[in-house]
Amino acid sequence: FPLTLANDPRYESVALGLEVEGEVIIDDETFNQKEFLAKVAASPKCPKSYCPSPENFKEAYRTEAENVFVFTLSSKLSGSYNSAELGKRIFLYATPILQAAEKHSLPLWRLSGPRKVCLSKKSARS
Repeated sequence: FPLTLANDPRYESVALGLEVEGEVIIDDETFNQKEFLAKVAASPKCPKSYCPSPENFKEAYRTEAENVFVFTLSSKLSGSYNSAELGKRIFLYATPILQAAEKHSLPLWRLSGPRKVCLSKKSARS
């Protein structure tokens, strides 16, 4: 996430997690790469990483924005895309327009909700 956008309220980052020797480190604005690499170097075990939960993405979708665009790591490299997709489904299911569609058996593709959530797979080469 570019530092130039960190304080721009139009952008939000959903952080990945890292684990070294049982210590969970969140890759957010508080992440200290030098400290992380020192911990990795001192550990006999390989570090672990994990993608954000669908709940993290669902909460990031709560916005007044008309459109939401999500960029994730490649689905071939990380579970981030799947988490973002599931978070989108959970978020959309919780909105009243989708609940009404389900109640009245309306096709979802005909509904126009207050916002659109678009996911984009990023190429492994990017």
